Amino acid sequence: MKRSPVVTRPSDCNTFAAFYSGTMHKLFDLYHPFFRPLWRRVAVIVVCLGWGIFEFSMDEPFWGALFSGLGVYCAWVFLFDYKPDTGTDSDTQ
Repeated sequence: MKRSPVVTRPSDCNTFAAFYSGTMHKLFDLYHPFFRPLWRRVAVIVVCLGWGIFEFSMDEPFWGALFSGLGVYCAWVFLFDYKPDTGTDSDTQ
């Protein structure tokens, strides 16, 4: 496994930014093949929105807003912006 570079000088910031963006992309990859079935995407949305409603009902507005916002973001990505990988490379055809 390749180790991440250590940022010690300002000139290393581009390396750090490239590492950070690649790591965060892998951490929050909503286009992962796991989410290809529609029922999984809908389940994530329902759980997030349901948890947000639960938090609001328990008088916790911060957590309610956080989970409701996450549910709305997931709804946008999973239902309106989702483009599943078909497994074919159009550049080779």
